[in-house]
Amino acid sequence: MASINGISLKAIKSFEGMEGTAWQGNVYVGAKKVAFWSQDGKGGADWFDMMNGFSKKKLVEAMKPYVDQKSIKLKIIDESFMYNLLWLNQTEKEFKKALKKGYKAMLEVTDGFHVTNYYCPDVPNCTAEALFMRIKDDIKDKFFKNKEIRYHLYKGLEDFCIGGQLRPEDIKED
Repeated sequence: MASINGISLKAIKSFEGMEGTAWQGNVYVGAKKVAFWSQDGKGGADWFDMMNGFSKKKLVEAMKPYVDQKSIKLKIIDESFMYNLLWLNQTEKEFKKALKKGYKAMLEVTDGFHVTNYYCPDVPNCTAEALFMRIKDDIKDKFFKNKEIRYHLYKGLEDFCIGGQLRPEDIKED
């Protein structure tokens, strides 16, 4: 299951808000449900309904190392982290579909808006960068010209577990 620092999402659902699709789900640390999370359907801040005994402040502090400096400065650590976790979760679903079809690896290429997945019949014996360089001319028209292109090579389900393993007791209220 996709996780960042031991934090994962389950029972993910989408809904239509005033500004488009929004998402919500249960937040787990390890095997313990610690919160219900939802994006605001009206464009407001994400919100967390913490389970009794757990601290949102400590949860957000555990998220901090996994977001960029801009998110920290703007004080949107939780929103940025949850966006990244949701993205990772959706990518894992695509990877599992590719595995069922017999593929062994997947290169995800994105500009943050558009996504293209390149499926590999065998696990490549090269870096993600080398694989991207081979296909970039074939897919360059699928992305915004002025956006940074990012790519990641997934070779196994373990690639969807990023960072450490936060424990539920680490985010207990004092």
